[in-house]
Amino acid sequence: MEAFFADVATVKSILGDVRKKLVKLNKLNDESKTATRTETMKRYRDEMNGVIEEVSTTARECKLRLENLDRANEEAAKGAGAGPGAPRPRPSTQQRH
Repeated sequence: MEAFFADVATVKSILGDVRKKLVKLNKLNDESKTATRTETMKRYRDEMNGVIEEVSTTARECKLRLENLDRANEEAAKGAGAGPGAPRPRPSTQQRH
């Protein structure tokens, strides 16, 4: 269970990094709108492309980690006591009268 929570914490930190990079990307985009020189526009465009590549790589890593967590969860659910005739936990639902 500790490994699961460690993986979840890692995913949260990765998503935090993605958010920071998206804020940086928005800032660069706003700055590029006011640029008038070609050299400045190229510099902003190159920097934005670099940030986009970083975010894509990081998001792909996060997606793989989440898929691994899902796979591990499914395997744990199929573990001991999960065969035919075994009681399954039912989701609780709120009943309103």
